[in-house]
Amino acid sequence: MRMRVLMTGCVAALMTLGALASPAAHADDADFVRDVKAMGFYNASDNLISQAESACYFLIRRRSPDEVEARIARYTRVDPSSQAHPFLVLAVRTYCPQFTDLVGP
Repeated sequence: MRMRVLMTGCVAALMTLGALASPAAHADDADFVRDVKAMGFYNASDNLISQAESACYFLIRRRSPDEVEARIARYTRVDPSSQAHPFLVLAVRTYCPQFTDLVGP
């Protein structure tokens, strides 16, 4: 019984935090998409956001920035592929700033 009450409380707290965080995430998404499209990426907005979140996923799993950039270039089909680095930098600043020092300017 105690465990059920504790779990219910945790779920309620997480739902509240999620609801509070959603508007900021939406604003970050819109800003990210605007900025990345200005850099020449013309993929669908959802795909760009997903690719940015995937970049963070791979950095968390200790993939090198070069590997992540190659993946970005491959899946976004950006031309020239050197544009993958600015995309990665912007993705990190927006979605996983703890890796800012790793990807550089």
